[in-house]
Amino acid sequence: MHVTDLRCFLVLAEDLDPQAAARRLGVSESALFAATARLQLDFGRAFLETIPGGCRLTPAGRVMVTYGVRLLAAADEMLLATRAAHREAIAAD
Repeated sequence: MHVTDLRCFLVLAEDLDPQAAARRLGVSESALFAATARLQLDFGRAFLETIPGGCRLTPAGRVMVTYGVRLLAAADEMLLATRAAHREAIAAD
């Protein structure tokens, strides 16, 4: 699982509109769908169902949102912490 794929899925899960989600992320719809497909393949579960006018979450998708939000927040926090540690190491030299 890649953090970028998770981020794409979470935006799509929030919007439930592929065009809107792709615009928010600054990617094409095909790139958004590819990221979501990779994530679903990694977990062996469908997280979204296509419906007229957009998509909806499956039960597994709702679970993925719950845990995915936490995981993404931790990944973002980790990134900030490692950047700060790097800056501190450079300043100490």
